[in-house]
This record gives sequence, structure tokens and C-alpha cells, in this order.
Amino acid sequence: MRRGPFILDTGFLVALVNAADADHAACAQVWKEVTGPFLSTEGVLVETAHLLRKHRAGFATAWGLLRSVGTLIAATTNPRVDRAVQLMERYADVPMDLVDGTLVALAEETGVLEVLTLDQRGFGAYRCGGKRFRSSP
Repeated sequence: MRRGPFILDTGFLVALVNAADADHAACAQVWKEVTGPFLSTEGVLVETAHLLRKHRAGFATAWGLLRSVGTLIAATTNPRVDRAVQLMERYADVPMDLVDGTLVALAEETGVLEVLTLDQRGFGAYRCGGKRFRSSP
């Protein structure tokens, strides 16, 4: 069992909930092997709701999962968005979107470098205090 804390990204959560997703099995296996705490941002909730909008009870299932493990959802604040904008400019060549920017800002605030994500390219390039993120699956 791997102990957290872990930051949760959208793609991982969507694949975990959607059994038809090509990455579902890998994400489900990782999920069995980890224990919290878990952190995420409001942006991940919005993206997840959008991506699961055609799946009956998709977002409700994702939200229930997040609630069941006590996931801390970091609010969208002006300082966090300001930092995300700076990061998006820094990583424009990757590129970095707003949600990833808020996740990296959250990592900077908390020191959490373990990320449950499918975005290996992004989180392989992003840095937090000069350190690399460790990502799964």
C-alpha cells in the first residue's frame, strides 16, 4: 500500500469512474494500492463533470468517490489563479492548462509531489520547487 498525500488530476479520476475508458484498468489498479490523504482543485471537478456529462451518474459517482476518501478540494482563489497564470506562461511550450496550473500551485503550497494523473507529458515536465513530480499510473 502506498500512502499519500496524493494530488488527483482529471484524467485519472475520469478513467477510474468510466469502465469503458482505455486507462480504466490501470487507474483502478493504482487506486487499490493507494491510501490518502487526497487533494485536488475545483477545476478538476469542473473538467470531470464536463467529461462525464454523457455517462449516467458519471459525475455523481466521481464525486461520491472523492467524498468517500475525504478528498480536500482546494478553492479557486485569486492568488492560486495568479500563480497558475504565471505557471501557464512558464510552461507554454508543454502546454499547461489552467487546471494543471492550479494543481501545480496547490503542490507548491502543500509540498505534495505525488500526482495521480494520466498526463505524463505535462507532469513529467512541470517542477515544484525544482523537484520532479512522481506520477501514476
